[in-house]
Amino acid sequence: MGSETRKKDENNDEDEEPSPLLSSFKGTLSSYQFTKNVKIESGTERVPKKEQAVTPPWTPAGETSTSASPDGTGTLPTSRGVKREATEMDDDYVDEPKSSLATSSLSIRGTSNTLMVVKDESSTTVQSRKKGKSMPNGYAPPEMYAHLNYLLDVIEPNLICLFVGTNPGVRTAEEGHAYSHPTNHFWRDLHNCGCTTRRLQPCEDQDLPRLFSLGNTNIVARPTKNQSELSFQEMVEGTATLETKIRLYQPEAVCIVGVGIWHAIWKAKQGKKIRPREMVYGWQDESHNLGRFRNETDAAETLGNNRTTWDGAKVFVTCSTSGLVGLPPDVRASRWKALGDWVVRRRAERGNA
Repeated sequence: MGSETRKKDENNDEDEEPSPLLSSFKGTLSSYQFTKNVKIESGTERVPKKEQAVTPPWTPAGETSTSASPDGTGTLPTSRGVKREATEMDDDYVDEPKSSLATSSLSIRGTSNTLMVVKDESSTTVQSRKKGKSMPNGYAPPEMYAHLNYLLDVIEPNLICLFVGTNPGVRTAEEGHAYSHPTNHFWRDLHNCGCTTRRLQPCEDQDLPRLFSLGNTNIVARPTKNQSELSFQEMVEGTATLETKIRLYQPEAVCIVGVGIWHAIWKAKQGKKIRPREMVYGWQDESHNLGRFRNETDAAETLGNNRTTWDGAKVFVTCSTSGLVGLPPDVRASRWKALGDWVVRRRAERGNA
């Protein structure tokens, strides 16, 4: 009698519907497949892997894996040290970690930063990396790069446009030619917008005035690896020297190559930081012309035209050409186009196209 009751109870248990919590657990469990063991210092444990998960750009030593291709027609093989072909979803990647410690990566949607958390028994550190870009350094005192030469200005009286960069990079200082680093977009942007009829090489920088009535200088003379090794105050103080050059040579226009330079000039001229609504790309209001003078004392310091007054050089602000600035090509083109059109027109009007 007792055994019959137990059997009946067991049959009733089988007929009952599972609880919602149990169903949810089973559904979650079924979405995972257990495919490999990941060795961690504390032992060996199985790590779940979603069926639809995208294969990471690296796999543990001695293993290869595959993931579905973007069009769903094939697979993209991946192996240790070999990166997959990037897709639209792969905004960033983290190279294979060199440490034997377990690592995990966290991608932030909508940014180009990837946070890599390195796990350690004693501490946890967070490292930030940019895809294909070196992280900026802190301030570097002048003596750090005292062994490098300063870059000569490319400037003559009455140029159509004088370009103003931040300061020479290490590669530029070593080679003695403006924008020499191969990742810098300056010479490409200059040609694409029409300022030059062909793409010049850095070694041709001294030919800019003769060929295209263009010139080049910097707001800070000393070289550094990147702009972050300068102080903002150095750039602010460099404004006075820049204006002296502009007043002396009197170009028709000045192109500020990077908003950081314009921020420093604004602070020097206005005595305060520029507000977001005041920061615009392209041609600036005439009240912001550089090098303006209104008396004979200032005029005595000039070359070229014998003027007693001058309204200054009109100012055009464009984006930095540094390879660290990851702007899409169409955005870069849009921020240079108005300047290129104006330079082409002025060169034709002067008769030296």
